[in-house]
Amino acid sequence: MERLLTTEEVAELLGVAPGTVENWRYKQEGPRFVKLGKKRHSPVRYRPEDVQAFIDAQP
Repeated sequence: MERLLTTEEVAELLGVAPGTVENWRYKQEGPRFVKLGKKRHSPVRYRPEDVQAFIDAQP
């Protein structure tokens, strides 16, 4: 199984604050993410390939 990235790790990779990644998630503008559970406040993680696809899609 591949290792999933935290919001903080994604922020570091992208050179932005974790709050920016959270804001993108809220607006559905950032990398695709997965929720680890069905509750509203379930942890969120990112697949490395989804983060790379987001990077590649930037102008």
